[in-house]
This record gives sequence, C-alpha cells and structure tokens, in this order.
Amino acid sequence: MNRIALSFVCLVTVSACQSGSNGATAQAKKPTTIRAFSIGHSLSSEMPDMVGSLAKNTSGLSYSFQEQFRLGASLQMQWEEANKPPDKWDDNRFRTKYTESLGKGGFNVVVLIDSVPRGGKEQEAQSVTYLSKFVEYIAKTNPNAEIYYSEPWHSLDSGTGKAKWDTASPTRGLDWRKRVDADAPMWERIRSTCEKATGKKITLIPQARAMGRLVDAINAGKVPGFRETKDVFGDDIHANPYGMYFMACLQYSYMFGRSPEGLTSDLRNRWNGEYWGKPFYGGKVFEKPNPEGIKAMQRIAWEASKSL
Repeated sequence: MNRIALSFVCLVTVSACQSGSNGATAQAKKPTTIRAFSIGHSLSSEMPDMVGSLAKNTSGLSYSFQEQFRLGASLQMQWEEANKPPDKWDDNRFRTKYTESLGKGGFNVVVLIDSVPRGGKEQEAQSVTYLSKFVEYIAKTNPNAEIYYSEPWHSLDSGTGKAKWDTASPTRGLDWRKRVDADAPMWERIRSTCEKATGKKITLIPQARAMGRLVDAINAGKVPGFRETKDVFGDDIHANPYGMYFMACLQYSYMFGRSPEGLTSDLRNRWNGEYWGKPFYGGKVFEKPNPEGIKAMQRIAWEASKSL
C-alpha cells in the first residue's frame, strides 16, 4: 500500500451541529435528513457508505452523499485539487471534486480527513491553515452546514522503529495505544484554533480515542468474536470492515444524535454490495461478525460519542 495513503483524518461533516463539547454534540438535536460531502482517503474508506446504510435501516432517517476521495491526501493536497483535472476514478455520481459539488451548495454535512504521520509545529500549522481554508469555503457555499473534524490514528507500528516514514511527530516513540491519547491535544488545538480564526463551529469526532476504547475492550475479552487488536485492522493502519463498522457507528452517533444500538450489521455499499461473506479489497473474505460483538461495538461507539 502506498505510504502516502497513511492519512490523518480531518472529517468535516456538514450538518446542523454544535462544536466544542463532543458529548453534548452527540446528544444535541440533530437532523433526520442528511446530505453529506466527505473529503477523505483510505482511512475514511467506506464511511459514507456504511453510515448511509445504517441510516437506511433506521425508520425516519435519510442519508445521501458525495465525496472527494484522494489516496493519502493531506488537507493541503485536497485543497489543491481545485486546480487539477478530475481523478480517473471520479464518476460524478458519488466521487467528484469538491469544487464541482460542494461548491454548488445543498449539503448539510461535510467530512474532512488529513494525512498521517502528523505532528510538530510545521505540520500542525499546515493543518490549521488548510482546515481553515475549507471551513471558510464551506461557510460561503453551505452556510448552514455543520463541520466535523475527526481525529485519526497513526500506524500500529508506532514506537517500534518500523514506521520509517514517521520522522517528525513528537509522539512517534510511543506505542499505538499510548500515542492515541497523547495525540488528542493536538487534534483539539487544531480544531479550536480554526474555530477561533473562522468564527465557525467545528466539532471534533474522537475517532482515534474511540478506536482505542474498542481495542481496550477487545483485549479485555469484552467484545465477543474478537480477541486482539489486529482483528479490527487490515494492515498496520487501515481498519478492516469490522473496524470500519465501528467507526460508522461513531459517525452515525454524531451526525444523527442517536444510539446505533440495535441496528443491523448487514450493511450495503453505494453499489448495493455486501460486506460479509464476499471478497473485500485484496480478495480477503470477512465473515458476518458475532452478533454479541456487534452489540458491544455499538455500545462502545455510543458511549464514546457522549463521553470523549
């Protein structure tokens, strides 16, 4: 996998949200109809699809989306797509450039994702600059949109010396689980600095810390059907469909302000394809997850949305 695809996640989700306190955000009054735009890469892969499928399986909810998907792209690279030709995978139905769709308005949720490794004054400043640019653009084109900024995680190889590309972050010497918590203040600084600079509310989705909680629960034997960290990862950084499902439950909690508890795990992607029992990326087949394990994931995601 291209190491540029190791991406830090700045999810800007445009919906009618509140910023600052994440717990309060997840419980605040939320829309029942969402038109989302996602700016992301491989660390956000399948998120719009899965959130949409969860919404489809909830009475009274509606979710549709488009996305600018660029492998490994930092916020700066995503921003500079405005001056580049369309990507060969853009289909203008789901995948498109932000200037072509987001710029025309009509979205009430947007999701932004930056790249990892990330850390240190220079990289942090870059994130502030380009998150602010996007926020200002969203404010002009979708003035009533809610903005979410989602924290990513670094490689599971953190602290081992194997991640040779990870050279600048002050937390690179920590193991993955400790680093998740150590990086949290940086994501909050970026969020709060951009919020002050733009005057627009930005909500941080604690995706990395929520995944940390899931991993803690798995390693403690509290998620039936899952035994260790790698059970929710496809490689050293990307979540597999089980981990993706958990992240989708977290996003669903924030976007709709509802608990994902009791929802189905039988999700479909944008092309109506199934996730379980069929070859996924790379050809691996993931069997339908343990129902009790899914219940645990849903509970952990909802609790994280209220308390982190």
